[in-house]
Amino acid sequence: MVPSRAAGNKAVSEYPLAQAGEGWGEGGDGSNSVLNMTRLVIDTNVLVSALIFKDSRHLPLREAWQQKRITPLMSIATYRELKHVLGYPMFKLEDHQITEAVALIGPYIEWVAIDADRAATLPKCSDRDDQKFLQVAMCGGAAALLSYDRALLKMKRGLPFPVLKPEVWTATAFG
Repeated sequence: MVPSRAAGNKAVSEYPLAQAGEGWGEGGDGSNSVLNMTRLVIDTNVLVSALIFKDSRHLPLREAWQQKRITPLMSIATYRELKHVLGYPMFKLEDHQITEAVALIGPYIEWVAIDADRAATLPKCSDRDDQKFLQVAMCGGAAALLSYDRALLKMKRGLPFPVLKPEVWTATAFG
């Protein structure tokens, strides 16, 4: 079913979730409490890799949500984007393969309703199409947003969550 392919963020202490014993950072006992980071927004490109490539470096994320160690947060807008991207001709997926890929994450999604007032408090991303991921992270109480998108990774101020490359989060969480 699945095709195969070859396989500088903000300091942790700058985030409200980095307080002792909470979310990202060190726990009160000095241990790393990153495993408390269960609620994640995973951008579309990372999700597509985790869902359709057999040799994806993002398989640990898929395994983590399937084992209920993380909860992927999505809104209707981010879900629609995922389904749209899975239909791109470059992936050569038939309808049943798209359905199978979506079924790998569907049961684990926590749906987030976007509160327009809360979302309005977010800084604006230079790529308007990426604002929806920030909104899901904010309204869903995400511990982090995982992405390779440069516009998102550049967001350094005014976010109550870090934007991290997936391997940074994975290495810390699964070490």
